[in-house]
Amino acid sequence: QGSGFGVVIRTGNDTMIGSIATLAAGSGVVEESLLQKEINRFVNIIAMFALASASTLFVIGMARGVSFLTCFVNGFIIVLVANIPEGLAATVTSCLAVVAKRMSAKNVLVKRIDIIESLGACSVIASDKTGTLTQNIMTVENLFYGGQIFNVHAGGTSVILDSIIERATATMAKQGSYTARRRTSQELSRSVSPGQTFTISSFKSLLSGSSSSLNWELFSCHAKLLTIAGVNNQAAYEEKDGERRIVRGDATDAGLLRYSDAVYPVLLARQSFATKFEIPFNSTNKYAVVVVSCAGARDHLVFMKGAPERIIARCDKYAHERGERPMNDMYTEMFEDSYHRFGVCGERVIGFAFARVPARESYDGVDPDTFLNGVKFTFVGLISLVDPPRPGVAEAITNCRAAGIKVAMVTGDHPLTAEAIARKIGIITQPTSHELAELTGTDPTKHWRAPECAAVVVTGAEAENFTTSDWDIIVRKKEIVFARTSPQMKLKFVENLRRLGEIVAVTGDGVNDSPALKAAHIGIAMGSPSSSDVAREAADIVLLDDNFASIEAAVEEGRSVFDNLSKSIMYTLAHLTPQLVPVFFNLALGMPLAMNGLMILSIDLLTEQGPAISLVYEKPESDIMRRAPRNPKTDHLITKRTLFYSYVLAGLTSSLICFMAYALVFKHHGISLKNLLFSTDDGYFLGPPYADAVDDEYPPVLTIGARTYDAVEQYAIYRQASTAWYLTLILNQFWNLFCVRTSRTSIFRQGFFSNEVAIYGVVTSLTIMMVAIYIPELQAPDLFASASPLGQSWLPTFVFAVWIFAVSEYMKLRF
Repeated sequence: QGSGFGVVIRTGNDTMIGSIATLAAGSGVVEESLLQKEINRFVNIIAMFALASASTLFVIGMARGVSFLTCFVNGFIIVLVANIPEGLAATVTSCLAVVAKRMSAKNVLVKRIDIIESLGACSVIASDKTGTLTQNIMTVENLFYGGQIFNVHAGGTSVILDSIIERATATMAKQGSYTARRRTSQELSRSVSPGQTFTISSFKSLLSGSSSSLNWELFSCHAKLLTIAGVNNQAAYEEKDGERRIVRGDATDAGLLRYSDAVYPVLLARQSFATKFEIPFNSTNKYAVVVVSCAGARDHLVFMKGAPERIIARCDKYAHERGERPMNDMYTEMFEDSYHRFGVCGERVIGFAFARVPARESYDGVDPDTFLNGVKFTFVGLISLVDPPRPGVAEAITNCRAAGIKVAMVTGDHPLTAEAIARKIGIITQPTSHELAELTGTDPTKHWRAPECAAVVVTGAEAENFTTSDWDIIVRKKEIVFARTSPQMKLKFVENLRRLGEIVAVTGDGVNDSPALKAAHIGIAMGSPSSSDVAREAADIVLLDDNFASIEAAVEEGRSVFDNLSKSIMYTLAHLTPQLVPVFFNLALGMPLAMNGLMILSIDLLTEQGPAISLVYEKPESDIMRRAPRNPKTDHLITKRTLFYSYVLAGLTSSLICFMAYALVFKHHGISLKNLLFSTDDGYFLGPPYADAVDDEYPPVLTIGARTYDAVEQYAIYRQASTAWYLTLILNQFWNLFCVRTSRTSIFRQGFFSNEVAIYGVVTSLTIMMVAIYIPELQAPDLFASASPLGQSWLPTFVFAVWIFAVSEYMKLRF
């Protein structure tokens, strides 16, 4: 109690807090994120498939007697290159960077960008209450005095009626916000329903001349209540940047000061009731006392506030508009009823009383422990305060519930307060285990085992004795509130959630929260100045506005990361089959190689990069927050559906269309498929260097009926056919891009032009294609070996367009 000096004996890591910080910062190795695991799984699958297909084609070529160099280059190296999505790293990095930037605009700072997708897979959010779900601004909600309850917000505003006939002086107006209205005298003992606007009957202190004071004896109950709240208060205002801000005092004192000062200037009250002696609040006595002088009075006044049950125990009278009355059972019952009502509503309740003691010149040497002995107080009333929920939190929790995410409240507050706030914001919507245990006769010490119980409110003290089966029951509940919880219990809660396979996000702002932040899949720290640096260091994400609604926005972005990466992979894998088929035809059937290595590389590294990266800019689909969280054990970047679509529906069909365009070029020149089979075995369509001409024809000469084709003409036809395969594949991917932009929503509903970056991507892709097939310098045999395509080569792709749109739209409707 009182004031004193502190001696620093340890600093930094040598302190207890420092040791916790060191433990949290250096505990274990950073765990792989869910995204890292998915990428590793994807790379392993693709690598095994690439190695298997390359080895198979190499063996097929060697078995047919094709030269080792041709088999190795065409059958092994080209196949490996074709199977490896070279742009994956750029796509993933771009996706995470873009989403991290979008999240920053929503007040979510991402420290570790690969954790973004984990947040999208989150199934449980264990959130603090104060400052995250609520505003951390205590606000006066209800008052009890004179045997009646009054709600501050009745009529939507806190209107204060006053009967001071004289106009408020300039001094009063300057010192604080002041509302003065005139009213006629009323009988205050009339019935007043809870919630009706309350009144101040009168200060009736006249501010005359240069010396003015307030007369305590003429104060109404309301005036006395607010005066005690304003004078016995450690909070204070200070001018900062031209604004009056509360810069000292805890949240409760700040709330009382803010409300009292809205009625009349607290500074004026503090000047009129000068403090002579004070007893600070402590957790043992649970009250705070100030002794003040009162102008014109021989006695000093003792203003007391604190825990209501402690305050009323010292009172033998209660304040009434008609004077002080002896305490009786009826008033005590009204007090208890009001106290319980406020508590059930999740409000913090403070009791107020005053007493008169003989005035002293000095209070030096007064023992705080004995000063109040024998002093009988007059109970004035109660003020309840509430930390209101943040705007948008209730809606965010509703959205999380619709998304299959369970939001659990973990707080150090009283269970009644925690439950009341949880009900206000929608964390609890059903009868709790306590209620059901009482109805069903379940052991109250094991209330969470009540049958058909979906909502529990448990305390840290109860959790200390939980068995493994108890934890299994608790964490499987749909609605969970942990009250009076210690950091150790918070850590146990997280560990048991993880043990049962939940993907857990945890919020915290203190040093002691850092182990739980580390233990969770996603640690979320607060960004306010009051938050601990250790918590921010242990966390993966920092909420710059300390707002739970920002977590909901981050979850949506995290889900879009996985969606968009999956779409990008589906798009990229679709071109692999059309790249492998030409190699198979070449090595197994002896047909001319439809695409050379440079063409394949230009697709993998150039034409596919823009569209693939553009998919990371795709906006979330309309139902993304109505889906269940991703199950990391079953929902992967590569699934059977992904492979079926990419390799069969899109890939194999695209290969057939490319082959159609390729074969039609030869058909146009009178060469059938039968003529193409095993033609390379006889040296046809191989290109330069050519043998010496014989009769103006370069051997080997291909004869079909009456028509002959020398090596030069064969190569020219081959280049046109190869170009037809190349451009058809790129055009097919153009249509495929629009199909994979959505996985559940029709592209016609999403909009073809809703992603501008995708438009830029396909324009870039088509431009590169046009350059490769029309620029003469790039048509050289040792480069693309391309040629200006036939007009008919532009048509087959429209067959693919009709097919892929029909199939993809059907799959979206079905799945």
